[in-house]
Amino acid sequence: MKIALGQINPTIGDFEGNRRLVLGATAEAASRAAELAVFPELALSGYPPKDLLERDGFLDAAAASLDALAAALAGSPTAVLIGFPERR
Repeated sequence: MKIALGQINPTIGDFEGNRRLVLGATAEAASRAAELAVFPELALSGYPPKDLLERDGFLDAAAASLDALAAALAGSPTAVLIGFPERR
C-alpha cells in the first residue's frame, strides 16, 4: 500500500481554506498513486484551537466542513485519514 503524508499548514478557523489544502494534497497523492493520504490532528480546524473547542458554532463548522470534504472526495482513488474536533 502506498501512503502519502499530507503536510499542510492549516489556519485556525479557516475551514474552507483548510479543506482546499486537504483536497489539493489529496489530488497530489492520487497523482502519485497513493491509496491513502494521512493528515495531521485537527487539520480541518487548524491547530491549536484552544477555547474555540468549547463553542458550538466552531464544532458545527468543523462537522459541516468534514461533510463537505467527504462529498468532494467521493469517488477519489485515494482514501483520506484526517483529524477534526468532534463533540463527545
